[in-house]
Amino acid sequence: YTVDVLREFIKSDRAKSKVPPLVYDISQDDGGSGYCTCTNCKKLIEEIGVSGIYMTFISKVAEAIEKEYPDIYINTLAYHYTQTPPKKPIKVHPKVIVQSCNSNIISPLLPDKPNGAVMKKWAEHASLLAIWSYWRTYEGSDTYPYTRNRKEMQEELQFCRDINVFRYFSENENNIERSFYMFQYYLFSKLTVDPDLDMEQVTDTFMKGYYGAAAEPMKIEAYEEPADFDEFWAKRRAELDKVPVEAKLTP
Repeated sequence: YTVDVLREFIKSDRAKSKVPPLVYDISQDDGGSGYCTCTNCKKLIEEIGVSGIYMTFISKVAEAIEKEYPDIYINTLAYHYTQTPPKKPIKVHPKVIVQSCNSNIISPLLPDKPNGAVMKKWAEHASLLAIWSYWRTYEGSDTYPYTRNRKEMQEELQFCRDINVFRYFSENENNIERSFYMFQYYLFSKLTVDPDLDMEQVTDTFMKGYYGAAAEPMKIEAYEEPADFDEFWAKRRAELDKVPVEAKLTP
C-alpha cells in the first residue's frame, strides 16, 4: 500500500515539476509518538531494535521505488526512538539517506562523545548519512544567549566529513536571541566548504568586514565561549533551578 501510494505521488509530483525532484522523505511523526508493541513487533525489537525494523521497511520501499525511478533517493530520519542504531548488522538500501537528529547547540557531534559513537555505528549500516542539527534550544528564552564553540563547530564538521556525511541541516528558529548569530552563520558556511580552514583568519575576516572599527573589542566578546558545553549547560541548569517559576515567566 505504502509503495503504491508513494509511486502515484511521485508520478503526479514529477508531472508538474520543471525539474524532477530526486529526494522524497518518509519519516516518523515528530516527537515520541510511539511504535507498535504487538507480540510480533516486540520479538523483532528484541532481535534488531526499533530502528532495525524501521530501516528494513524503508529499504524495502526504496527497493520497490528504484525499479521504476532509479534516480530517486528516500530520505528518512533517525530520530527519537529510531535514533539508536539497529542491534544487528543491517545494510540500509543504497538509495536511502539516513538523517540523524543527534546534534545540538549544547552537545556537538564529536567522535569522543556519546552521540559521535552513535553516528559511527550508523555509518556501519548506511552508506548515505545526513544530519539534522538543533542550533536552538527548547528550554525557553531564559537559556539564551548561546554561541556555538568555534573549536567544536570545526571538529564537528571534520568528523562529519570523515564519516562521509554529505548533507547538514540546522534547525535555527529564534536565531536573533543568540549572541553573534551572524558570526556563527559565517563560520559554519565557510567550514562546510573547507572544514580545515584557519579559524583565526576567517574570524578576523568576518570581524573586520562586519564590525569595522569595532572589530577588536567585538572579537574579544565573541571569544568568550565555554570550553565544554556539557559542563556549561549543567551549571546553567543548576542556576535556573534556583529561580522561582514566577520570575522565569515574567517578561
